[in-house]
Amino acid sequence: MSYLFGSQSASPLFRKNGKKTKGQVLQAFSEFASALRDASERYIEAKKAALYGFLAAFAKALSQVPFVRILQAAAPFLTYLVVFKFYLVLHQLIVGGEIEPNTSFLPWLELTIFRCFPHRILAAYSHPVLDVFAAMPYLFHFPLPFLFLFYLAYNRNRRAGLYQYVWIAGWVNLIAVTVQFFFPTAPPWFVDSAVYDGVDQHLISSLPNEAGFQRLDAVLGVPFFHGIYAQSPVKYGAFPSLHVAWPAVILVCNPWISTRFAAVHVAWITWAAIYSNHHFLVDALGGILLALVVHFMATKVWSPFRERVRVMDAKISDHHKQWQFGWRTRTPDHCNV
Repeated sequence: MSYLFGSQSASPLFRKNGKKTKGQVLQAFSEFASALRDASERYIEAKKAALYGFLAAFAKALSQVPFVRILQAAAPFLTYLVVFKFYLVLHQLIVGGEIEPNTSFLPWLELTIFRCFPHRILAAYSHPVLDVFAAMPYLFHFPLPFLFLFYLAYNRNRRAGLYQYVWIAGWVNLIAVTVQFFFPTAPPWFVDSAVYDGVDQHLISSLPNEAGFQRLDAVLGVPFFHGIYAQSPVKYGAFPSLHVAWPAVILVCNPWISTRFAAVHVAWITWAAIYSNHHFLVDALGGILLALVVHFMATKVWSPFRERVRVMDAKISDHHKQWQFGWRTRTPDHCNV
């Protein structure tokens, strides 16, 4: 029985085979570990090579980006953003005291030119459908310049005018906010609703910034427009109207659909600004005039990108094509100079 069922260590043959089996396992494990180490090293080296290749390609692509020209074109707009963002702080540092808007100049100018107040006439016919129709270009106002910028960058035939557009749009915004900084003017909603103390002319109450769009907030039951306009640091920036100036800039820089469509857009936002009591008509005309003047100065007098646009204009003039879009024949696909 001990021979049949004795301990395994009692069998010399088993001990010999056991030692041989353990040796094979150790050798196999060592070979596996070595192969795994080699595979890991090859994988790491391959990934390093791929990473270095990507970084080299990225560095090459980055070296081709004209950062100086981009910064030069965006400088006016970046300055505008700084002034707009820190409007109240800068006002305290430079001017000091509370912002006291001029409430008489724009009404006087409006009445002198038009012999009436167009915003009051339009407000007399307010309707929820018209409120929605007026809100549409206002909501599209914020992404509009950036969408047009992406369009210029995407369209190869329009890239020559990209820097010029950014330069013009930047100066329009910077000049407008500078005027609004040193000469703050009250919009119609404030002029028509402000109640002052009869003793020291201290402001007692006025309508909220959203003006006519408060009707939409009441219908929606959500202070959507109030949340937008309550955050604006420039409360008294009626003149000139940047709501109208932005579409006007696109209009003068050869718009993406057609000139007539862009003109309709300018007319639409002009009507919406007056109907909603955000601007006087002279504010809208001031925004259009500002866009025209800056465009003229940049294309006829001087800008850092004027010659680049001229060269591209000469290149594409030979294979100039007309194409029909809707109800207007459109011609050049670049910013005219």
